[in-house]
Amino acid sequence: MTLISPWDGYPETARRPRTPQPLSHKRGYYRNVLDGDVKAKHPSQIKIQVNIYVNITVLIQKINLAVGLIAFEYYKGEGARPLKGLSRSRQELIMSMKRRLLSTVSAAALASSIMACGSARAAVIDLTFEGINATYPSGFAFINDFYNGGTSSDGTSGPNFGIGFSSNAQAICLNTIGVSCSNTSRGGLGDPASQKGGLFFLSASQTFMNVAAGFDTGFSFNYTAISQAGSVSVFSGLNGTGTLLAMLSIPTTPSGPCPGYSAGFCPFFPDGISFSGTAMSVAFSGVEDQIVFDDVTFGSSTPGPPVGGVPLPATAPLFATGLGVIGLLARRRKQKQAAAIAAA
Repeated sequence: MTLISPWDGYPETARRPRTPQPLSHKRGYYRNVLDGDVKAKHPSQIKIQVNIYVNITVLIQKINLAVGLIAFEYYKGEGARPLKGLSRSRQELIMSMKRRLLSTVSAAALASSIMACGSARAAVIDLTFEGINATYPSGFAFINDFYNGGTSSDGTSGPNFGIGFSSNAQAICLNTIGVSCSNTSRGGLGDPASQKGGLFFLSASQTFMNVAAGFDTGFSFNYTAISQAGSVSVFSGLNGTGTLLAMLSIPTTPSGPCPGYSAGFCPFFPDGISFSGTAMSVAFSGVEDQIVFDDVTFGSSTPGPPVGGVPLPATAPLFATGLGVIGLLARRRKQKQAAAIAAA
């Protein structure tokens, strides 16, 4: 039985990477534009902590408690020791010290919250496989060190996430409306900035993704496999060495309907895998030329970029309310102290 493949109907020369050529040598080709502003990150940032959300919640709860205690002590102190009777200079000194204390605690609390939330957003890393091929439509370039500070076989480079791929990993060209370069497409679904490229292999039964700095907890991805099932395995060493930390069998997926995209391998479906320990490589396995992956995402159970950023923990509104109460108390105390000074 002859299997339908992701590149079905395209000549052998179109399947293999080639030296980038001027746009004029292929009629109808135009340069691929990588959507979005993707900034490079240090390889150490790939060591994802998915429980950072919990850590943020605990942090804000502690800040809430601290702010509440300060507010209580501030209020209690003002009631127990009125300023009336002290010298004017002494009164002004006490007021100034308390205002500075409140300002310092509020600023530190806000800075800690903002930094923690910023770290949570930075933790999500999404490999879209866009821009690996030098042109769109295109052939299928080898990914190589595109995400590891180097280049693909087409000479293109991406953000340095410290992630490399084995020598048989290639970027397939995905069909879009009006453009057919393979038998695979996202069908217009998912991330609009991840519609033109995906991960697949044309030789051997698997390809490896290596993360030298290591990562933990798990990751998610989209995939399509209409004829042959596949699997994803996580290892503690590079290139599938060391301990097998987890393995996920992924079933075949339906073919279509994806009207207007001229692709049998369409649409893609989400899946993910979790594990304990620190991993350094992932094996994407299956029958060669029978499975395609996209949006390999670290730090999120949903493949692709986070929608609307990382949501704040439920304690964040309480934190904001606490700061508001502090401000209100400070304002009222200030008014009473001013009146006391004037009456002295």
